[in-house]
Amino acid sequence: MRVLVTGGTGLLDRALVRSTVSAGHAARVLSRRTRAATEGVEYAVGDIAAGAGLDAALSGVEAIIHAASDPRRPEEVDVGGTRRLVEAARAAGVGHLVYVSIVGVDRIPVRYYRMKLEAEGAVAASGLPHGGGPPPHSHDEFDEAYYVLEDELELLAGSGR
Repeated sequence: MRVLVTGGTGLLDRALVRSTVSAGHAARVLSRRTRAATEGVEYAVGDIAAGAGLDAALSGVEAIIHAASDPRRPEEVDVGGTRRLVEAARAAGVGHLVYVSIVGVDRIPVRYYRMKLEAEGAVAASGLPHGGGPPPHSHDEFDEAYYVLEDELELLAGSGR
């Protein structure tokens, strides 16, 4: 299965890319900069805030792990970018979207968290099969998150989506 990872160049995101590849899937990473492909990973140039490159990045993709975020520009990246990604994913016929969020976005009245919660709402209202949630907070939880992600990708691969 080909999986697009948005924000795939950050710390958590690179780990998600490694997990995707180790589970036997092809990873495509959306990046604002041109990068050389590595084993099991290709890069697509694009910007979810502007909507640039999304159609090409989603071509042939069966699932998305959406981890792109910018606390300095949450309206443009987290909310607007998520909405643009969802629209492009629907148009491309992507079968599943996994959204990476933050614990407490629904309870902590911080601007960035309100924007993450709004992005969660865009994913939930998208009509796309979706999953996800906040990232883990410890190495043990991080390892567990890998297993959950691998299981979800296996289920998707088995379902023909």
